[in-house]
Amino acid sequence: MQSFQLQVSNEVQKDIIEIIFPYVEQQLENSTIVEHNPVGVADGEIEYLMKNDIEQITTFLQSIEGDAVYKDMSLLEISKIGFYCFKISHNDKTIYMFRQFSKMKKLRRGYIARFFNNELAAMDGDFLGIDETTDIILQSIYL
Repeated sequence: MQSFQLQVSNEVQKDIIEIIFPYVEQQLENSTIVEHNPVGVADGEIEYLMKNDIEQITTFLQSIEGDAVYKDMSLLEISKIGFYCFKISHNDKTIYMFRQFSKMKKLRRGYIARFFNNELAAMDGDFLGIDETTDIILQSIYL
């Protein structure tokens, strides 16, 4: 497994937080929080696990921090991304928000474009799609 750390502008960070947090808050307000059931989760429920129930969590967190993380984006292959993680820290508290990565492939027929220097320019390659959904939230108070 390889981990990469992207540089994200303050504006994009703010936009992502404004996309994710209201949705997470709504889910927490409208769902019942229950202990994890390996068989599955019912509609309207959110499951939780304690740190001791997650094997190798410390090893995993070390793999997404510090020297283990690649910062050279030329080595990143979007097609090989399995999930992404946002680390959000505030007032000495940290949460990690994980989302399974959904690949955005080229349109079957059509064109993805943007304006660049007042000109319509094609956007080639694979794209990262970030939405409001969060699959796992890990709080630092449990680490």
